Amino acid sequence: MPELSVQNLQKKFGNKVKALDGVSLDVESGEFFVLLGPSGSGKTTLIRCIAGLEMVDSGTITIGNRVVTDFPPGERNVAMVFQNYALYPFLTVYENLAFPLKARGRLAKSLREKSLDGNASKLGSVLGFGPVNRQTLKKDIDDRVHRVAKMLQIDELLDRKPGEISGGQRQRVALGRALIRDASVYLMDEPLSNLDAKLRASTRIELKHLQKELGITVVYVTHDQVEAMTMGDRIGVINGGKLIQIGKPHDVYNLPEDLFVASFLGDPPINLIEAQVSADDDSSIEFGGYRLTLPGDPRLSSFRGKILKLGVRPEDVTLSSDGAKATVQLTRSIGRTNYVSMLLTETQEAVTKVTTEAVNLKDGQTVNILPNTGTLDIFESDTQKLVWSSKKK
Repeated sequence: MPELSVQNLQKKFGNKVKALDGVSLDVESGEFFVLLGPSGSGKTTLIRCIAGLEMVDSGTITIGNRVVTDFPPGERNVAMVFQNYALYPFLTVYENLAFPLKARGRLAKSLREKSLDGNASKLGSVLGFGPVNRQTLKKDIDDRVHRVAKMLQIDELLDRKPGEISGGQRQRVALGRALIRDASVYLMDEPLSNLDAKLRASTRIELKHLQKELGITVVYVTHDQVEAMTMGDRIGVINGGKLIQIGKPHDVYNLPEDLFVASFLGDPPINLIEAQVSADDDSSIEFGGYRLTLPGDPRLSSFRGKILKLGVRPEDVTLSSDGAKATVQLTRSIGRTNYVSMLLTETQEAVTKVTTEAVNLKDGQTVNILPNTGTLDIFESDTQKLVWSSKKK
């Protein structure tokens, strides 16, 4: 059974803004699941609904074996890391880390006083933390704070306040405040977006290592495709409140199901070249004045006369003596990687080639390009959906 199951969530803000439109997903125990999408796509709204910070209009949320759709946040047993850290500035690092555990103790005490049978073990189960013992709570908090602080390498900062430490250190405190909880699911809303590039890269590795070491279930929100591809066991691409595609990063990158997924993953982005099925052969397409025979048996006759988009990754563009004519616009090198930007002379579609081989081309030079026929995707412009791929077996 999945640790987290979301089924057909609908969420509107007012009468016009549909933030979530029938979102469904399952996250397995111990999985690092990444929600990837642009700003305004609904990814933050989704995890806020899971946390109980936003109430859904319809649909169900199940955590563990409990349907928690109508539960308040405190009874869902989730931990959340916010993009802006959300630390208490007047508390020390130690006190910020300890706060969730102290709040747990206060809530347990309140429930105990309201219960009819006074069964502390039963109350602890309601909270999702196990039995709460007031006599050992203080020692338990101290042990956990020091263990988490050491794990995140902030144990020397425990006496400082957030304003006295760096942004990267504050982010570690925010992560520690979530990890100190024995939560069923850990929700992270772009937690690394405020870090510089170098620190962000190293923190990604540390966070992924911690997640595997602790065996925790994480739903991680980001707009950064590199973050998604390097951290996620699976990724879900979301746009316009809809989950468009879910899969392993490699699978989503190599076999996108629609134009948005294809264009959102990849740097430089995928080339999407206007093409049409040949009038006399439904196994050939034409683009940039060139006719390309597709491998296998594509059977594209039903798309004849329609505008198609030929998807080819920049690394799969070949310079050849044959092929569509293109004009070199710009060549640039970044380290050992060379980028060649071109325009197809007839359709004026931009094309980029990426290679580690030396490039001796001049701006304005005419070249012939061929896509690698083993890595082609064809999308229909109207529906935006994938209609054929040479990578499908």
